[in-house]
Amino acid sequence: MPFNPSQGITRGESRLRRALKAAPLALLGPVCLGALLALFPLAGLVEILRVGRFPDNQGGWIRIPKRMLGVPGLDAILRRASVVLSPSALDLDPGAHDRTLTFLVDSGLVYTIMLVESSRRANRPTPMYLPNIFASLATHGIGVFFPIYYLVHYTWSPVSVFAAADMRLVDRCFTLALLPSAFEARRL
Repeated sequence: MPFNPSQGITRGESRLRRALKAAPLALLGPVCLGALLALFPLAGLVEILRVGRFPDNQGGWIRIPKRMLGVPGLDAILRRASVVLSPSALDLDPGAHDRTLTFLVDSGLVYTIMLVESSRRANRPTPMYLPNIFASLATHGIGVFFPIYYLVHYTWSPVSVFAAADMRLVDRCFTLALLPSAFEARRL
């Protein structure tokens, strides 16, 4: 790599300056949350979670367990996800199947990119090394939390981090296993 006088000790880019440049990415989250709430009002979801059951096609009720794994915060996330995905899984709403499929395909593609970036050597000591945190938060809405991931990624990945050629490499075995499985999941 040729000599670059703008890089080196005490010449790196400021993380604060990079965060300010990427601030418009953070604005996408509230915009997407507004769109999500307009398309899918959460009043019904809140009521279903409060009652602890939702109606099925035969006039009966399906109970939602309060405890799933025994971890309070994780149980709350799983209860919400089960209520949102159940109409598709139980064939209660014909359109829900298409929405769920679209959600899984779109988020799967973005999550695959996040996993490849997490295996990059330059991203190991950074928050991008833990994409599962961002993916778990994305169960509340892809458009709400993925912009935060990209804001963090841009802030923590200045060009100077990739100056050494080996820092640009990804874990080959991980990526070779990841891509075929992502393509297979997308095909299903």
